[in-house]
Amino acid sequence: KSREIPKAEADILTAGLRANPLIFGSADNVPYGNYSQQRPGQNGYSFTLIQPFDVNGKRRARVVVARQAKKVLEAQYQDAVRQEIDNLYTAFVNVLEAREAARYAQALLAGLGDVAKVVETQSQKGNVPSSELDAALIQRDTAEVGIEEADVSLRRAKRALAVLLGIPSAEADRLEVRGPIRDTAPPPPPVEDLIQFALCSRPDVIAYRLGVRSAEANITLQKRERFPDVF
Repeated sequence: KSREIPKAEADILTAGLRANPLIFGSADNVPYGNYSQQRPGQNGYSFTLIQPFDVNGKRRARVVVARQAKKVLEAQYQDAVRQEIDNLYTAFVNVLEAREAARYAQALLAGLGDVAKVVETQSQKGNVPSSELDAALIQRDTAEVGIEEADVSLRRAKRALAVLLGIPSAEADRLEVRGPIRDTAPPPPPVEDLIQFALCSRPDVIAYRLGVRSAEANITLQKRERFPDVF
């Protein structure tokens, strides 16, 4: 998107160029050989300049269309940046969430391991049936599988964040982020205020609004293009 803006500036320059003149040259009465007293004559040369004139403002209308198109591209570029910032923030929060899930899985395994030891001791003393020991061991094994799944999710989230940050995938596993998982920001304003703020400031909405103006300018240009230049 950013590289389209210089192209739009070039389009503005091109739209403001005036039409090139046409130059014709001709030679008349050129003999085979040379003129002489016995064969009098004279070569004739002529040049004709034809200049087109824009009598109804097509060039100005083309410049207006090109400038409106540039404004639309600038708003679209701002929207692309906004969306990438949102993607980066989402990837950052996903890493925080995956890390908390991995910590929870570790704590869960430690707790279930302690429970399994207690149940195993009670089972050896004959205080609890063997079925309770089997259930405790199954829960502990399930927690171990959960740790592996949580670690895989954490690595996947780190690699997704590393891609957005331009970090090589080989270094993604060593990426550590810092930040709270809880939202400590003040509450947002009411929905009505957010809607008005979006209508006035969101670049995608502005791009649509500018797109309407660009289309209107293009209609004006097409109306002026109905009449050719005067030569």
